[in-house]
Amino acid sequence: MWEIDRAAADGLLGHLGDPRRVLDAALAVVSARAGFRVDPSSKCMTEIVRGYLARGPVDSAVAGARRMIAACPEDLLGYALLADGLLARRDNVAARRAFTDALSMLDKLEWFDETQRERQRVHFREALAGIVV
Repeated sequence: MWEIDRAAADGLLGHLGDPRRVLDAALAVVSARAGFRVDPSSKCMTEIVRGYLARGPVDSAVAGARRMIAACPEDLLGYALLADGLLARRDNVAARRAFTDALSMLDKLEWFDETQRERQRVHFREALAGIVV
């Protein structure tokens, strides 16, 4: 019941059509089946942003990443996708802020595997160091 149909999923994964419209139409079907409004999952939001990063417009990717962070602040991928969009717009200051926000969130999350947390920390710090302001 909760999954979007295969054609819509393939459209999102293959970056076919406008990702936001594809997902909105698929979620309308799922919502009708469930009897209430179903919001997109983090996975679906990720694909929307990736679709806009791949095909444009970049401003839609940035807006989608911001929506993803607002809905799922613990999903660190949202911050990286936001930084990718901001870097594509050549907004290095805001991209650095996105990575700094990711590092702040990283410290708020409980991790089962501290090694994984450290890997994430190193990754975000390296990305941050690579951005020239």
